Amino acid sequence: MPAATPRILTKEQRVGIYQQDKTSNHWSAPAAANAAFETQFYDRAGTTPDPNVQVDQFNNMTGRGGVMTEYDNVNIDAITGLKTIPFTGIVTKLTAAKHLVAFFQLVTEAATTPYAKQFKFADDVLDWAFNEGYLFTVAMDTGISGKGIILENALLNEYSLVIEPQARGVGVYMKHSGTWIGNEMNYNQTLNGTWTNPAKTFFNTTAECFAPNLDITVGSDVLTSVPFYRFEFKGMNNISDDFAVCGGKAGNYLWAPSAQFIIDIPYNASTCGLLGAYASGSLAKVVSLDNGVAAHADKDFIFTNTYGHLKTNPYKYDKEYVALRLEIEIERPTAAGAWGDIIQLTDTLDGAY
Repeated sequence: MPAATPRILTKEQRVGIYQQDKTSNHWSAPAAANAAFETQFYDRAGTTPDPNVQVDQFNNMTGRGGVMTEYDNVNIDAITGLKTIPFTGIVTKLTAAKHLVAFFQLVTEAATTPYAKQFKFADDVLDWAFNEGYLFTVAMDTGISGKGIILENALLNEYSLVIEPQARGVGVYMKHSGTWIGNEMNYNQTLNGTWTNPAKTFFNTTAECFAPNLDITVGSDVLTSVPFYRFEFKGMNNISDDFAVCGGKAGNYLWAPSAQFIIDIPYNASTCGLLGAYASGSLAKVVSLDNGVAAHADKDFIFTNTYGHLKTNPYKYDKEYVALRLEIEIERPTAAGAWGDIIQLTDTLDGAY
């Protein structure tokens, strides 16, 4: 009788990240397998590594006949294209900044505690291969020794933050999801470093909460303390490969970032004017959404926006009620260097950014 081979539980696995060293050039400094990766609070079964393998059949004549694919005419390409690891989970205070800098690629951090951080998009095209921006190594411990997975030169291609004040249980905490993207994925790694496990300190708790701290201005409609059902920051960096090196591996990245706020609010006498403001193409901005913590105090989390427009018709139905869904496209200001902060976080951690 063959020896038993037990299946691996999803909770036996874990994902860790490590910021690549910018002392010389982070593009050539992915973390080693024995690095002290920081464990992430990601959902089980929500993380599927994709090596983006291209399988082709040579289109040549063989003289052998038959309509089936021929095994010796198959080409396997695991080098070109970008590799990804998606995730979902609950945002924790001690890991939030790394995700925000991995997405926005620009951060301003206070020099002293509690280390307030402001995140916004860069005005210029970034050159990651020459030490610009921020890169991470993402490791996935598969639960089997010597079978770990490492994604190198990674940043966040997609990133979303969601707050649902009326959710119940764990659903009430601020959640995030995204996709790590990099230019090389290696298998059969022995992840034998001492991983760190940050404390699970969540946002939107009974001690600090986002509702009803939402202020919105669209044209001449100025709304304060607006109740909302759902608030989402949704960003996309649209990363693509650039400057292929030997074998077709990406030697740099191109990006074309975009982002929006998606906000579900009730339709009533206070908010009904937003439909006309949308039709007139009025400037839309989320003046502020914060979690009630004083600015630059530990655990403050603030969303802001200065320039944008409603990109879709906000008029919706919510079962028996009329509702509004505001999809506000975050737009670059006309003047160079005039980007305002989009997200602010204070976490008492010196990120040395």
